[in-house]
Amino acid sequence: ENSNNYMQQCNIVSIGSNDQWGFEREITENSKLRGCIIHTFDCTIPNNKPKRKPQSDNVKFYPYCIGSESQKAPYLPYDQLWSLAKSKHAPKVLKMDVEGFEYDVILNSILTSNASTWPEQIVMEVHWGTRMVRLPWMPRTRTAAELAVFFGVMFNRGGYIIQQTRFMPGCQTCMEVLLVRAVC
Repeated sequence: ENSNNYMQQCNIVSIGSNDQWGFEREITENSKLRGCIIHTFDCTIPNNKPKRKPQSDNVKFYPYCIGSESQKAPYLPYDQLWSLAKSKHAPKVLKMDVEGFEYDVILNSILTSNASTWPEQIVMEVHWGTRMVRLPWMPRTRTAAELAVFFGVMFNRGGYIIQQTRFMPGCQTCMEVLLVRAVC
């Protein structure tokens, strides 16, 4: 019964799909996670009509991107995105690939929202170099000190510790990071 209760509460958030649904497919095909609801947010898909979305009722699509309080739709702060999911339980996992905007999103959207909605785990690409011209730091790379401060703030403000890192083929200026919220 505890396992059933866990699955009823299992929500996963995916931010930034780029109409690539491998993450969502992996979740729906995993027998241990099959009952989880995946809420995918992405405002960059043409006409808000994903072409490759899995046909599972457990995969929900929302044509919004994550942003901060000062931005306007389709960019919404984390708490407004999460309210669209209409869930009473915080996500078990938040997967995010926002091409260098992760620093602002984490610090000024997720960690400024209600702590009761913070995910238990965050899986994200962390970029120290990017070609996104709208980022003020784009012409340079982030330093090791900046990355250390970022992860220190994530721990001090949200209780998130790095559990695992993985360098990804094809991306020489990023790594995938798994953070787990250590709540005492």
